[in-house]
Amino acid sequence: MLLALQACNAPATEDALRETIAGMQAAAEQRDAAALAGSLSEDFVGPEGMDRDQFRRMAAVIWLREREVGVSLGPLDVAMVGPEGARVEFTAATRGGEGWLPDRAQVYRVKTGWRLEGGEWVINGSKQFITHGAVGGAHVFLVNGLISDCGRLVKQACERFGWFDLSTLKEPFRIEGKKTMGY
Repeated sequence: MLLALQACNAPATEDALRETIAGMQAAAEQRDAAALAGSLSEDFVGPEGMDRDQFRRMAAVIWLREREVGVSLGPLDVAMVGPEGARVEFTAATRGGEGWLPDRAQVYRVKTGWRLEGGEWVINGSKQFITHGAVGGAHVFLVNGLISDCGRLVKQACERFGWFDLSTLKEPFRIEGKKTMGY
């Protein structure tokens, strides 16, 4: 009987989690920092150790820079962890700009940890990985360092595997293309 009750309760719990995520997506597009941060636990730890207040401030800076903001989420992969925890992974495409067409866009692979607090789902941890190249089928490597570190690794890979270096200012047609755009 207990298992039957838990089975009946599980979809409602997962549905509530999905509704919370949809609410966060709407809050981001409506520039509602309070609603967005309200879904983060007090002890939230995000990328690079970002806490709840730093997340709220980062969102505010993005909203100051971008007149139009959009967020599109891919399918949510929800894994319930006990009765009061969950892991959710998804792809998020963000876009922003001044007008109808976005000036900037980024695709992330996001991994989040959730828990129930007072009957509400809150995020207690998040990791995100830039994956726009992976969407097109590329292998994406994250480098913990500066762009110069990435360039050094690309140079080593080109030498080792005989690849052509398409790093910034290395490809042969970039300068000609830049001059053409200048006209």
